[in-house]
Amino acid sequence: MNNPKLNVPSPGRRASDVDGDPITAPTGQTISNPIFHLIGEAEATDKTLTVWDLRKVLDLPLQEIFVGLRALEFERLVNRGTPSQDTLSTPLSLTDKGRELYFG
Repeated sequence: MNNPKLNVPSPGRRASDVDGDPITAPTGQTISNPIFHLIGEAEATDKTLTVWDLRKVLDLPLQEIFVGLRALEFERLVNRGTPSQDTLSTPLSLTDKGRELYFG
């Protein structure tokens, strides 16, 4: 089952693309906890938090922010509102289940 051709660079790729350390993508759970708490803190103080606010506060790439948000949406803890023109300005809020969990 081990195919030695899988690790051979294809035309147009550098050998370092294959030889380098494996790329590890963040899991939804590792990033979703800080996102969940930031949204909860914002709701506790009656403030609106957006995707771009999360990006600035957490200093993470947008890809990781969206991975965490998607995990929270999957668990039905967070809602993304309707974006006006830009998905980064979408307001974020806790669902009823998220409020119950956060505010206990």
